[in-house]
Amino acid sequence: MTQFPDAKSQSSDAKSQSADANPTPTSGNTPSAIEQVQAHWNRVFSEKPYEYGQAPNAFLASFASRFPDEGRAVALADGYGRNGVFLAECGLATLSLDISPVGVETTKKLAEERGVSIDARVQDVSKWQPEGPVYDVVALIYAHFSSTPERDYCLRRQIHQAAASALKPGGLLILEAFRPDQLGKPSGGPKSPHYLYSLAELEEDFKGLEILEGSEVDIELEEGERHRGLASVVRLVATKP
Repeated sequence: MTQFPDAKSQSSDAKSQSADANPTPTSGNTPSAIEQVQAHWNRVFSEKPYEYGQAPNAFLASFASRFPDEGRAVALADGYGRNGVFLAECGLATLSLDISPVGVETTKKLAEERGVSIDARVQDVSKWQPEGPVYDVVALIYAHFSSTPERDYCLRRQIHQAAASALKPGGLLILEAFRPDQLGKPSGGPKSPHYLYSLAELEEDFKGLEILEGSEVDIELEEGERHRGLASVVRLVATKP
């Protein structure tokens, strides 16, 4: 999930987080960066609860036949849960994390409607500490985190490395996100290049994993109102040896 509410960096379920992992404390009534992020996405999910549709991401769903019959999954920056609920429908004990309490409540409602159980939690993903390499599936679907070149600190890489550490040996990490060529297209995604990913960046982030698939492609998105039309995306699938 990405988490920053400025008008230039609206993404998908996952949003775009430019608040760094240790935001500067604020005083008085000034909201912190994370509080601003939370308020933004609470408002978005309240006004249009399913504006990215209720179906799972097609790329993620295409790997369902490779999921174990039983196991554990985590969906990071899961928004209102369309992907986490799908993983639960596949029989996986699923943890769904998002910064937005409204999104998390919508995830629980969607899971109830679909007749599955899900562990949906409000979580700033930059502070998530996996319990260890316990997940058979790690999903990062349009989870755009900042990487500001002038800083040594890279939030994107920090979160991606945490995600990699959570993967079981033999498990699958599945990522789809917008790449820089998406700028200017009306089909969704952040409006700042600092939230967009290249395949080379992702390969560096996940260099401890075995890359099974990596590509930069143009696709026709059909995900609700906010993700619709020709889109430039990057895809990565990796496993832990």
